[in-house]
Amino acid sequence: MDPWPHDGSRGDDNRVQTGVAWHMPAKAITYAVERDVPDDEARRLWIAAGFTDGIPVYGWDGLPALLANSTLLVTARDGAKLVGLCRALTDRLVVCHIADLLVDGTYQRRGIGRELVARTRAAAGEHAELILVSNEEATGFYERIGLRGVGNVWTDAD
Repeated sequence: MDPWPHDGSRGDDNRVQTGVAWHMPAKAITYAVERDVPDDEARRLWIAAGFTDGIPVYGWDGLPALLANSTLLVTARDGAKLVGLCRALTDRLVVCHIADLLVDGTYQRRGIGRELVARTRAAAGEHAELILVSNEEATGFYERIGLRGVGNVWTDAD
């Protein structure tokens, strides 16, 4: 068999050509609500998702407290590797604030972020309202998954 077929078929090593790039077929991603996410795994994910400077104001020193004080951690794993995380603060009744939604850059555009938000919504309780503050680059993603912008979000951040 031709190891480099160009018709969308599989090569000798099970790669599939999509456009001009080759991709290995995706393994099943597993999702879970976890009590504790190890700091080193979380740091690796933050960096892989493009946040290389650590936590605003605190740098990487703030990561242990950030994780420990979260009330809901929904993870996505490829085997043992942490590839996605939705970190939230919730009363599991009325409100669920999504503080961070991270997906490893090499795993983006596979529905992982959408699934993390859906599972966070389910874990927060059927009546809890999801609230988040998004950076400009992510607004299109949140619109595509059915969230809507609300003009009355207030902050004291610069």
